[in-house]
Amino acid sequence: MVDIDTKGFDRLNRALTRLKELFEKRDPLTKNIAEILLAGVQENFLQSGRENGGSGTWKPLSAVTLARRGKRKKNSPVLRVSNRLYQSLTIANDNNTATVGTNVKYAAVHHFGAKKGEFGTYRGPSGTWKPRPIPWGDIPARPYMHTTDREIEEICDFIEEMINKITKEA
Repeated sequence: MVDIDTKGFDRLNRALTRLKELFEKRDPLTKNIAEILLAGVQENFLQSGRENGGSGTWKPLSAVTLARRGKRKKNSPVLRVSNRLYQSLTIANDNNTATVGTNVKYAAVHHFGAKKGEFGTYRGPSGTWKPRPIPWGDIPARPYMHTTDREIEEICDFIEEMINKITKEA
């Protein structure tokens, strides 16, 4: 008769079972990932753009835009005069995805930019004005909906931390 010591296997089996549960029920994991992504997008707004640790990579506002803002809002950060776009950022997650998004109609224009008149012209109510281009001037791309290496590292650290926690508790 052969006697097999399963003492270490019990712990390993518990750890593997918990890992399996973690990877089958990923909602808490993807929610945390979505929160990390949101924090990164919010940081893009706070720094007026950033690329992998840099700061202030967005093009500055034009003189025309600054003049239209007026004295009170002249020093407001880029894309943060009303804070509507910033405050509209939301997260969503399910078992397989983690996302950050917004329902603001002009969000894509600010992210990707647009050329003067790219969206046609506007004549006012019942065509009362002379045609005006939409948008009225070039809008440079100010990509706020992106992730830097810092967020990727934070997500990886979080996943590793979860795995380490599960294997230690087993």
